[in-house]
Amino acid sequence: MKKISLILFYCFLLSGCATTVAIVDLAGATAVKAVKTTVKAVDAITPDIVE
Repeated sequence: MKKISLILFYCFLLSGCATTVAIVDLAGATAVKAVKTTVKAVDAITPDIVE
């Protein structure tokens, strides 16, 4: 019984960790996309400043 509860505990921890990593990854990807969109908008308005 100890082994089963220990295995379940580790599975719970790992799934929680994977969820955290997925959320951080999504937030990072969203931030990168936002920056790229902003740079493209600024480049379209004032191409000489960005280059």
